[in-house]
Amino acid sequence: MDRERELTARESALVAHETAQSAALSQKDCEIVALRAQLTELAISVAGQVQQAVARREEELRSAVLEYEKVVELRFQRREEEIMEAVRVREAELLEAWERNEVAVRAACQGELEAHWRTELDKLQRMKEEIEEKARVIEESQQKGTIHL
Repeated sequence: MDRERELTARESALVAHETAQSAALSQKDCEIVALRAQLTELAISVAGQVQQAVARREEELRSAVLEYEKVVELRFQRREEEIMEAVRVREAELLEAWERNEVAVRAACQGELEAHWRTELDKLQRMKEEIEEKARVIEESQQKGTIHL
């Protein structure tokens, strides 16, 4: 009887142990299901956070690119202004040099023209004097009645 009681006690203990293990397994299964649900939620949440982070970074990069484009545009404008100023200075230098050269060339041309003018005027004056001399000779010869050519 003692053995039977012991066996019954062992069987009861074994059944209680099996029941406890079944309950523990059920509880662990529930925990596993709950953890899987949390894992799925976390995966979805992480994916969403990654997408948000990527979107924020893309926006930051877009803003940085736009800002840099503005800086580059300002640099181009400043460089264009520097080039245009250099062109204006060079144009002014060339104009001044041209005007100085023009004055010198005009003076030289004027002097040459005046010299040529005097030469031609002297030639005309000599021709006039020669013609007047010939006319006077012709007039005198007509008065005397003889013609000299």
